[in-house]
Amino acid sequence: MGAYSVGYMHSSGGIRYASANASTTVPALFITQAVVNAGSVGDYIAYGYVNNAGWSWTPGALLYIGEGQAGAITATQPSASGHQVQVV
Repeated sequence: MGAYSVGYMHSSGGIRYASANASTTVPALFITQAVVNAGSVGDYIAYGYVNNAGWSWTPGALLYIGEGQAGAITATQPSASGHQVQVV
């Protein structure tokens, strides 16, 4: 998983990318702190404050699970029919 990606707990016990496109990938429960290779142990944030100097979102604005790229975070609320809306 890429750094600062949102993930959910998969039925296999591993963490996978969350996506607003698929109801089976929500709820997102974690954000990665750094890149985590498939099958590897990594550091995840389950609660608390996350800051990435590369982000340019408005402080205090709501952020959501993205509709396009799996694991993405976006400031645009998903709006397509059947897509999931979850604030992260």
